[in-house]
Amino acid sequence: MRNWTIGSLLTLFVAPLAAQKIGSDAPDLVWTANYEFGDIANKKLSDLRGSVVLLVFFKIQSGTTRDEIKRLNQLFADKAQSGLVVVGATDEDAVDLGVWAKDAGVKYPIAVCDKADYVVRGIPDSFLVDKEGKIAWRGHPATLDLPLLEKTLAGAKPAVVVTGLEELGALRRLNDHGGVWRKAKQLLEAGGISTRAQAQATDWMQAIELFVAKSIAEADKAEVAKDVYGTWAALEPVALFYQGAPGADAAKARYDVLMADAKNKKEIDAGKKFAEGKDKETKFDFDGAYAIYKETERLFGSTKAGKMAGLAWKQIEKDNKLGYQHTCGYCRAGGCACPTHSKQKKKK
Repeated sequence: MRNWTIGSLLTLFVAPLAAQKIGSDAPDLVWTANYEFGDIANKKLSDLRGSVVLLVFFKIQSGTTRDEIKRLNQLFADKAQSGLVVVGATDEDAVDLGVWAKDAGVKYPIAVCDKADYVVRGIPDSFLVDKEGKIAWRGHPATLDLPLLEKTLAGAKPAVVVTGLEELGALRRLNDHGGVWRKAKQLLEAGGISTRAQAQATDWMQAIELFVAKSIAEADKAEVAKDVYGTWAALEPVALFYQGAPGADAAKARYDVLMADAKNKKEIDAGKKFAEGKDKETKFDFDGAYAIYKETERLFGSTKAGKMAGLAWKQIEKDNKLGYQHTCGYCRAGGCACPTHSKQKKKK
């Protein structure tokens, strides 16, 4: 268990302040709910890397005027195809936020999240995050310098679907990435689309090709390690959503052979359950992960994932993470549950 020293308490206050400097890495944020994202990647701030993000912290009842909403709506509409994403961020109730957004006529993405290591000086307060994920500016959104914005947008990739690629956007919404690759290839060969559309279509094709290649490499590595779940996890998305892209057909054939063997089912089911626990850990829900790991060990103790789960729940206990609250600055500073929130089990 961590000792709470003056140094660790200073870290609690100094580290977030350091993260606000222009040119520093923008702390990541994970959305627990979101609205108006449409086709834009919508799980966390780092999903938008490559685009420029105007991150605006706000409260429904505190200084969010109709004029400000209209201004941000217009800014997003004008600059989205140039690579800008406006994201309103708040830690308020998701249901209340959805009702408010509809009533207020919000047309830019808004997300529910805690502010993590951002120090918000007032409401609204905003940060301009460049395409490399670094803070380029901060201040009231109404004071954003447009020449600076234009400079920051140079080379940014649009997160929205560029005009002329609407059919590709529809295929992406269906998770038909193989279809996206084939249609993008047709459009590029036919010509007639804008330079910006050509760049986005090419980016999407390259991303699809890279995903398939990396998935096959991961499956190869898992097979060598005799990791049935790892092989399945690498091949399944390619088999289901990437048919037609280079290398995907061969990956599908491997996947079919794997699934035809009934002995693999228990290993795969155990791996899925263990992955749920890992997902909880990435979201700092250590109590939830702990419960899942214990259940995984109970149901699938003889499998590779079951054995890993047994080690994982013991490690959570050892690290004193039961009770950890990511919204608590003391928990974050200590990297474990603080004395107030700790659920450390007493040894028998």
